[in-house]
Amino acid sequence: SSIRYKVLGKSIKEDELEDLYRIKVIWAKYKDGYLSEQDERYGKEMPMFIAEDIDRRFPLAVDHNEKGKAENWNYRIMIPAMFAMIKQQKEEIQSELNSVKAELNELKQLIKQHISTEV
Repeated sequence: SSIRYKVLGKSIKEDELEDLYRIKVIWAKYKDGYLSEQDERYGKEMPMFIAEDIDRRFPLAVDHNEKGKAENWNYRIMIPAMFAMIKQQKEEIQSELNSVKAELNELKQLIKQHISTEV
């Protein structure tokens, strides 16, 4: 939703995301009667989250029923968290890539120096 409806806070930090990496993604299908038989996903296994698993690790992202039991995960909370995880991983990969590139350049220079001293 728009910034007009929000009081902005801080950015999500790496340590706040750590527990989300423990959420399992499993193949499952809905029990008979949950989906209409006309639904194209009826009887098919799909990648899914288990609401109770998310409730243990990131309860804010779970919708609860009137008895307080986990009912479903909330995409409006989970997707931004997943996007933050992807961004964090991208930064880590970029940092590691830059480090490897620097080491490679050092090795290239050493090889050039070694070749020039042999000639």
